[in-house]
Amino acid sequence: MDLLDDMDRRILRAIWERSLTGWVFSVNVKSALRLEKKAMLGRLVRLKELGYINAQSGSFDEGHLILKDGFNQLQLTDLGRSLLWTR
Repeated sequence: MDLLDDMDRRILRAIWERSLTGWVFSVNVKSALRLEKKAMLGRLVRLKELGYINAQSGSFDEGHLILKDGFNQLQLTDLGRSLLWTR
């Protein structure tokens, strides 16, 4: 059974395209995919629980937007990167 759908894969690919090795702001991924905040947050929580991404939450003095009650920076794990390499 495949745990990820097409949108999950699109989110992983968007993270990959914006930062191959480091962290990327979640709002950049959200904007690129034109997702609503609530839909994005639910998917990010699930991807983190499945081990495909690392996520950081908090606020920044630089004025970067964050997802309310959510993650503001994302990074692919080795598992997430390996999924993209095999597709």
